[in-house]
Amino acid sequence: MGRIKVLFLDLDGTVWDHLDISSLKPPFTRISDNTIVDSTGVTVHLHQNVRRFLSEIRELGIKVIALSWNVYDIAYQALQAFDLVKYFDALYIEPHPHKGYLMARALQELNLNVKPCEVLYVDDRDIHIDEIKAIVGDVVFIQAWKHFKSFNELLDLVKKLCS
Repeated sequence: MGRIKVLFLDLDGTVWDHLDISSLKPPFTRISDNTIVDSTGVTVHLHQNVRRFLSEIRELGIKVIALSWNVYDIAYQALQAFDLVKYFDALYIEPHPHKGYLMARALQELNLNVKPCEVLYVDDRDIHIDEIKAIVGDVVFIQAWKHFKSFNELLDLVKKLCS
């Protein structure tokens, strides 16, 4: 296995607890470091230590790319409200389930010349992995809340993959 060079990170259910941020109604108001609320009062919680994880991943020299099946504008506003945009090298957020094509496009457009084994994909669901592997190749997949229980634990896993 090669050293991880690119991390594709899902948002819904992975970075935050809401499973469909696109169903919410901006603007979002930040009520604490890890909590935002939409204009109808729906609350979204950022999972613990996401910022620390993203910061340390970038310090390792790993590119961080959001890979999300959402309406771009709504997801972007949520990322802004949580002050997370600065941790991502790119945002690939589109309202369709074809993450394999989206990942392949991201790798091409960002000119990331990496082997599949140097790509890490983290998502709370495994429904996209077959398409991703068919299109991109045998990327490293870690399923949130199954293979790790916290972002601190995920950080340890990534560091092991990089050593």
